[in-house]
Amino acid sequence: LYLGRFRLTTGTTYAFRLNEVEQYFLEGEIDGENYRIFSWINTAYGHTFTQNVQLGWNGQVLSSSLSVNYEQKKQKALIAQTESKSNNWVLMANISARLGKGWTLSADGSYMGDIETLYSLTKKYYTVNSRITKEFNNFSLYLEGRDLFDTPIVTEFFSQDLSVRWIEESHLNRRLFLLGFTWKF
Repeated sequence: LYLGRFRLTTGTTYAFRLNEVEQYFLEGEIDGENYRIFSWINTAYGHTFTQNVQLGWNGQVLSSSLSVNYEQKKQKALIAQTESKSNNWVLMANISARLGKGWTLSADGSYMGDIETLYSLTKKYYTVNSRITKEFNNFSLYLEGRDLFDTPIVTEFFSQDLSVRWIEESHLNRRLFLLGFTWKF
């Protein structure tokens, strides 16, 4: 779509998925001799919606995208005959601007809601990344920051009979700053 000297491009997608998977997990006892086998069936329904918008004018371009993923999951333990139902949201957004004279600025972020299974609960978390790039004739320089807020991912695990519980904290990327360059030949 042209609006005077502006060009507007947009796109929308929607996807639905259904999958069913049988999984097994082997847990060893502390003395190393006794083992318990857990098995369960995952049934997941997923909906994904994506919207992209791009606006261009005089050699500059502003792009953005938003993706929303909703998943409804049901797990059924085959041995203990217990069930777990959970809903999960994932939001991802990206914005990028080509500013002219070889400069590009971009940022993206994501949010993941609580993820619950029969044996664990991962608390919601988010990440934010950014990048600035300067293009020259045959090379480019960039400065990039990943996981700017150093967001921890906290997961609580528990055994099937709820007698053992432990918490694990991890990081998707750890806060990281990169200075790099690309040579085109």
